[in-house]
Parts: sequence; C-alpha cells; structure tokens
Amino acid sequence: GIIVYEMAIGYPPKFGTNGTLQYPKFFYVPDDLNELLVNLLINQNINDIEEIKTQKYFENLDFEQVYYLELLPPITLETETKKGEINTKNFDIIRFDYLLNEL
Repeated sequence: GIIVYEMAIGYPPKFGTNGTLQYPKFFYVPDDLNELLVNLLINQNINDIEEIKTQKYFENLDFEQVYYLELLPPITLETETKKGEINTKNFDIIRFDYLLNEL
C-alpha cells in the first residue's frame, strides 16, 4: 500500500490523528484510487494479488496484456534526437564533480 501511494501521489502516506488517510491539498485523488489506498493502508482487507486486481481502480486494466508485455504505455518519450544523439531532456542534470573533491 505504501508503494502504491508513493507511486500515485509522489510522497509517503500521511495519516490524520483519527487514522484517516491524508493527501496533499493540491492533489486530486479519484474515488477509485482513494478506495484502493484505504483498502491497502487502513482497512488492510486485501490479502493477495488477486484481490488487488479486482479493485475498481484496475477495472479497465487487462492484466493478461500486462503480463505478456502487450500493453502500450500511455506516454512514450523520445530517446533519440533527429541527429541520432541520446535525448536527455527529461532528466535533471546532476553534477558529481564536486563529490570527487570530498574524497
């Protein structure tokens, strides 16, 4: 449940004082996702993968396509430029040279 929450929301789960699941104020959570997360994290009434697959959040997902790698991703990124170079525009630039001075 924690991993699903972090993948969907981008942050670790946060719980209110009354045990309710909290979301960032700026984030819209659809009802089916909220139901899945509550079942995984609070109710803990899902015991195996088959029960997860029956959740409303996954009703339009064909798990057989996922298993056989036939499902196309909703977004695909270009990995090469027109000049044949590797496209890195979707990655942050990280400088490691300053770490070498620390060694």
